[in-house]
Amino acid sequence: MSIPPRKNDDTRRWQQANLKLTKRIRASSDKLTEIHSMLLEELCDKIEEVDSPFAAKEFVEDAGRLLSNFNFVNTVFTNLGAGYEP
Repeated sequence: MSIPPRKNDDTRRWQQANLKLTKRIRASSDKLTEIHSMLLEELCDKIEEVDSPFAAKEFVEDAGRLLSNFNFVNTVFTNLGAGYEP
């Protein structure tokens, strides 16, 4: 999925106006990538423990919310930190 040129220009202007914050967001984005991998490992472990349809439903509901929220934050940080070169 590509970012429309105008939105990309708006993001670049925001980054230029907020260089210090952009640098911090980029570093945080890299850390979020590491955390995402750890989270997925943990979810795989929990899936192996699911032993009933009820437990599976509960797991999907909880994990779904967690992943949805995490992915939203990760996407925002990735987009705002993208292209920043220290």
